[in-house]
Amino acid sequence: MKILQKVLLIAAVALTACEEEPDQWLRDNTQEGRGYFPVIASAAVTAPALTAVKPGSEVTVDLRYWSRDPIQEVRLYARPGATATETLVSTTAYAPAYSAVSRTDSVLLRYTVPADLVPAKGALRLRAEVVNENTLTRSVTLPVIDIVP
Repeated sequence: MKILQKVLLIAAVALTACEEEPDQWLRDNTQEGRGYFPVIASAAVTAPALTAVKPGSEVTVDLRYWSRDPIQEVRLYARPGATATETLVSTTAYAPAYSAVSRTDSVLLRYTVPADLVPAKGALRLRAEVVNENTLTRSVTLPVIDIVP
């Protein structure tokens, strides 16, 4: 009988420790009094290649996103080569482009790789950020793109 009581006690403690609060997602995605964060459904490099580009070529990022609050703009940041600093390279004002298939808005962001970027020095890192009119943001870092000769 004591063994059964111990097993039940351990099971009760284990199950209560694993309980997740049902409104955790809501707390992670809202800020009291300011509205909702945007949601980035997907982001992908679509051209000219997915993993390697030459200096001087253009890279296109396909960004799919949505938000319950109005979107203000979409920003693209780049960190080419071995530089440690990230630079804002484009700001695109929101323009409705809703897709009924993916149920998201989409935007194509274009970036030209610097022509003087030395291939041996590394890679290109891009980050896209969606900004709501209520100033809440969400960003996504794209996979590293290698620079080839």
